[in-house]
Amino acid sequence: SLSNTRSLLSSSPDLQLTFSLVNTDEYGVPAPPTQKSGSVPLATCIGSTALAPPVTGLPCWSRLGLGFSGPATVTENVLDPLDSRIGGVSYANGKLWAVLGSAATDSSGNPVDGVAWFVMNPHGMTTGLINQGMLVKDGSNLTLPSIAATTSGNAAMGFTIVGPNDYPSAGYAGLDARNGAGDPQYAAKGAGPQDGFTEYEPFFSDGSPRPRWGDYGAAVADGPSIWVASEYIGQTCTFSQYLQPSPTNVAAFGTCGDTRGALGNWDTRISQ
Repeated sequence: SLSNTRSLLSSSPDLQLTFSLVNTDEYGVPAPPTQKSGSVPLATCIGSTALAPPVTGLPCWSRLGLGFSGPATVTENVLDPLDSRIGGVSYANGKLWAVLGSAATDSSGNPVDGVAWFVMNPHGMTTGLINQGMLVKDGSNLTLPSIAATTSGNAAMGFTIVGPNDYPSAGYAGLDARNGAGDPQYAAKGAGPQDGFTEYEPFFSDGSPRPRWGDYGAAVADGPSIWVASEYIGQTCTFSQYLQPSPTNVAAFGTCGDTRGALGNWDTRISQ
């Protein structure tokens, strides 16, 4: 807790920093979540000798131009939920609101990734935990959470919903300091699986891909509104569509009608 910040306006600043430990429920590192199976044209391209597009006369894997020695068979990968560090924090309504991704179990006892949330009182000697909980969704994973709260004490969490029955989707849930979290909701359902270069071994010299995900999630309060940004997959296409030249650049391919990049297809959904 940082106090006496008013002294920053003076010629002799005198800030006071105090520290206290707050005990919470247990949480742990989330596991890499699987995705719902779907069309992954970049993965198909890596192993294909189909020409792409006709203006080049090169096989698809070679057209990627990244030093491949030949076609390789790859499959759809998991996503990386990062670790259990704090993913989002907000100070509002005299409270500190924080979230992180965590290993959890759903109502059937199945392991899933959830969102651990905490509301704390950071003021002086009354520092302590006001409320806490673990938000989960049966049969799916909630990853890379963020949080924001309004001055009136209404909060919202943003995250990605992904699992064996969910393409990476933008999700959110409300949070009240007294009553806890509401159920996870979809802001936008994913249209297909992540199909980007971080998923596949040939793009990594050590053969160990890291399927990065969710770094660009965020939440911010604006008066009575909360804006939430979550990564999700907003497009899908077939390999045949992937092979076609871009409608706006005949020398480019892999854009599926300019709905994606040749090496990646993720989007950020911004919701109010």
